[in-house]
Amino acid sequence: MDELPHGTYHSFRLPDGREIRGQADTFERLKALHLPEDLSGLDVLDIGSHEGFYSFECERRGAKSVVAADKITWEMFPEHRTTFDTMHGIFDSDVEVVVSSVEDLVESLDGKQSDLTLFLGVLYHAPDPFEYLRIVKQVSKGLVVIETVVDFLDVDLPVLAYYPGDTYNGDTTNVTAPNIPALRAMMEDAGFHDIEIFEPHEKHRIHQLHANAAVYPRSLVSKLRSRLLKPTISGRVVVHARAD
Repeated sequence: MDELPHGTYHSFRLPDGREIRGQADTFERLKALHLPEDLSGLDVLDIGSHEGFYSFECERRGAKSVVAADKITWEMFPEHRTTFDTMHGIFDSDVEVVVSSVEDLVESLDGKQSDLTLFLGVLYHAPDPFEYLRIVKQVSKGLVVIETVVDFLDVDLPVLAYYPGDTYNGDTTNVTAPNIPALRAMMEDAGFHDIEIFEPHEKHRIHQLHANAAVYPRSLVSKLRSRLLKPTISGRVVVHARAD
């Protein structure tokens, strides 16, 4: 499309039926979220809206109101905000924009809580993931849907992976990821209940621990591999939980 010369990250289906295929297959990712088909009467908050696919989808499903909140992505990659604004116009959307970091979200929303909160692809960028979960709880009063990277899927004890530099996927904004027991425990301690963690919709058996010898001395890598007996497994999961 002429309006989007830089391409997109999200994929979109236009009102005339045409599709824009971005780097991410958001149509497939949407299926993994298990969102209700009918969102009539619900106030929705999309934290880390990025290019807005999920915000616009919630609006399409009949949400009473949708707030798209982001800041870091839009500041670091202005082209993603351009895509959001362009699609907002194409869809003739009423989605409200709130420019806010997660840390400032409670104040930015003036204490408003949402019936459905989406927190997709954000947690593993958090320098303090537990604090981020507490903030998500504060701005929510119903269903919360989280999609995130998890690591050490083959470890039963609650553990957290920390990624110095660009050691996870070559991206310095990827900071940390819990395994599933740690994710559940953090969510419980943050005040969530009725927590349902779906089976990972992605799995990767090569942990980035081996990728940067300058960060991880070979002797340490060897010791860890020997201790774990096999490469750790990372992946992505979707979580449904209640905040009311």
